[in-house]
Amino acid sequence: MSKQTITTFTTNILRVILILLCLIVNDIKAQDPHFSQFYASPMTLNPAMTGAIPGYIRVAGNFRSQWAAVSTPFYTASAAMDLKILTSRGDQDYDSHNFLGVGIMEMTDQSNNGALKANYTSISLSYNQQLDRLGNYRLSAGVQGTYVNKALDYSKLTFGQQFTPYGYDINLPNGEPRPGFNINYLDYQAGLLFSGRTDEKGSMWYIGGSMYHIGQPNESTSGQYNPLKHRIAVHGMYNYPVDDLNRVYISALYMKSNFMEERTVGVVYSRNIDNQEDDNFIGRSIQLGVWYRLQDALIPYVGLQLNAYKIGLTYDVNVSTLTTASYLRGGFELTMVYNFMDDDNQRLVSRVLCPSRGHKSYVKWFGY
Repeated sequence: MSKQTITTFTTNILRVILILLCLIVNDIKAQDPHFSQFYASPMTLNPAMTGAIPGYIRVAGNFRSQWAAVSTPFYTASAAMDLKILTSRGDQDYDSHNFLGVGIMEMTDQSNNGALKANYTSISLSYNQQLDRLGNYRLSAGVQGTYVNKALDYSKLTFGQQFTPYGYDINLPNGEPRPGFNINYLDYQAGLLFSGRTDEKGSMWYIGGSMYHIGQPNESTSGQYNPLKHRIAVHGMYNYPVDDLNRVYISALYMKSNFMEERTVGVVYSRNIDNQEDDNFIGRSIQLGVWYRLQDALIPYVGLQLNAYKIGLTYDVNVSTLTTASYLRGGFELTMVYNFMDDDNQRLVSRVLCPSRGHKSYVKWFGY
């Protein structure tokens, strides 16, 4: 071989090693697709959060791109809608306020130059029970069903048998006994959420837990039994007002599944830019914050809320053992949320879902 051929061969081998390392670490760190802005994707975090919104309908989208510095980027995107139905309320504002939450989500995840794709269709249902007359405490329980399709297309990958002195030739046989795989299965999830507040304008908190892959569906592509392991998540948030215009949010997430264990903590500062008190947290504000996923990434955050619209942007600064290949670059994530509110200017949703009641919603938003 010539010196140039040897150099090309060495470069390609290094790329393959880096990609394999990325895949191995990704498998350990994240068995399922997940988002750094976990609170903005409630149906992938805890089905009990379905319908926990300040209005009646929430439409949300999430997009994540990861590992562009190491290989072809991994993409994860989701679109979701959830709403409150069958609300019950007494004659007074402090009487019972219970409701059902219903949601649907579509999510897609692809990696390895699009060779490996996974698509998820989820339907969630939650019941939200107020525990006291003043509405300071609430217990929510949720379940979720998901239809999953996963496929691998070998034609979009390169193998050692396709390597020649002139580089890779994808027209050569790859030596694999099959062209790929395509599997489908049903999956089930469940969760609980307990929330509270000290007063109408004071501090708020919640703590929740969920389990995914309850039935441990078989993901085997060879006929052998290969169950998908349980994933558990415990998460919480506490926020308090600094004054009438400023609020601080502290959040944490713990997830574990098989060989994966993830711990994330963070703080977000929110400033009301209307320069007026907003007791419902729905106005115009800007948020700045940071999360830290232990031994993995530092995640700066900036968010903007314009009444019912909300946009959030994060970037994962990789600090794990992959920094040699990633150069601290992990990936960016964008979330967009719109809440259809129930107020004097937007009564259409209220009349459609609950014709006999035009009340204002007192359910606080669990996000930022």
